[in-house]
Amino acid sequence: MDLSSGDISHLVFRRVTRDDPGSVSLTGPMLNLLVSVDGKTSLGALADRLGLPMARVRESLIPLHQRGLVEAVSQGPAVLGAGFFTVLRAQLAVAVGPIAGVIVEDAVADLGYDPARFPAHRAAELVDLLSREIPRDDKRAAFQKSMLKKLAEAS
Repeated sequence: MDLSSGDISHLVFRRVTRDDPGSVSLTGPMLNLLVSVDGKTSLGALADRLGLPMARVRESLIPLHQRGLVEAVSQGPAVLGAGFFTVLRAQLAVAVGPIAGVIVEDAVADLGYDPARFPAHRAAELVDLLSREIPRDDKRAAFQKSMLKKLAEAS
């Protein structure tokens, strides 16, 4: 797994229990990250919790991973299900009408994804992009509110 480039904020790691850990020297940020990985929380959330930029998290994670002290729980990002896109299209249709499906397809493509493999960690960005297509403030606010509620339910 190449951790040296790309977006790793969505990845989840857990500590590895080793029979013979040997002699390992850790920096303060490495130790904080090692203690914090729990197999459930994404690196982005850990960076926020620890108050570290993602670059520092990456610098700490790479040697931990190379020494076998942590391992990835999920290799790829979680993807949004078809149910999310059904609700997304329906809520957008309330605001802009029957063209909503085309707008959603275009926005997903503009972000460089296929709806069947759209990463969950980019859902808020998609909602924001789509909300810019809604000319009326009241309908835009209603769309954002309903989709934020859906995102909260999904997480």
